[in-house]
Amino acid sequence: MNTTTSDYTEEAKSRVSETMQNMQQKAAEKAKAASEATDRYVRENPWRMIAVVALGACVLGYLLGSLRD
Repeated sequence: MNTTTSDYTEEAKSRVSETMQNMQQKAAEKAKAASEATDRYVRENPWRMIAVVALGACVLGYLLGSLRD
């Protein structure tokens, strides 16, 4: 068995690449699931979401207005 450092390096590079691809795929699946859940919630509760956005806009407006003083 004549294994060189470059063989070890290539093997490690291959494992890291495979691991990163798996992590990317899992992250994409989780993001898609979160997006679908959010979309479903907003469609089921549109007025609640309008109220949350309006409240957030008021708070943001208040905070930005207080910075000008």
